[in-house]
Amino acid sequence: MNIALDITPLKNSKSIAHRVRGTGFYIENLKSSLLQYFPDNKYIFFTRGEKMPKNIDLVHYPYFEPFFLTLPIFNKYKTVVTVHDLTPLVFPKEFPSGLKGKVKWKIQKQALRNADGIITDSECSKRDIIKYAGINASKISVVYLAAGEEFKKVQSSKFKVQSLRKKYGLPERFVLYVGDVTWNKNLPRLVEAVKKINLTLVMVGSALVQKEF
Repeated sequence: MNIALDITPLKNSKSIAHRVRGTGFYIENLKSSLLQYFPDNKYIFFTRGEKMPKNIDLVHYPYFEPFFLTLPIFNKYKTVVTVHDLTPLVFPKEFPSGLKGKVKWKIQKQALRNADGIITDSECSKRDIIKYAGINASKISVVYLAAGEEFKKVQSSKFKVQSLRKKYGLPERFVLYVGDVTWNKNLPRLVEAVKKINLTLVMVGSALVQKEF
């Protein structure tokens, strides 16, 4: 098969924030995994606006945002779209769309309905897609996310482990959070939970770094 994969968030300067977030991680790993595990296919990695060959069998748009135009209005190819979640629609008070956002959502919703298949991360997100986009459940496949191959137990020497703990001031046992500081991450609840199990919470992420001005 000739498969085209939209990698715009990895290349477009306007989407640079996605490169180090979940979307960028998903696309980068999807790209490398397809090449590794399904080498018999031919892959075209493109960014929005680029002209694609005529012999494409399938186009995969691996990201979707309801208030931004991430899908083409008209598409002549068979299309699969990954919708990680519809959080802005589920919690509209926390994610106000504005007039432009409402208009773009109408366009995006129609484009999503035109897709031949939809991939999402969870049964909860599947229910949200059915509810808010009015899409038949038979078109939606739940594919759970997996950890990257680099996340594994490291067989390090005791000295190296102690050195790392000393460098970062880490206790022997702790809970690690890696991510953004946004409303939908529900960090206050995480803090409450960690207090109950009496462990140290270690948080990693650029949004958590205190900057001095």
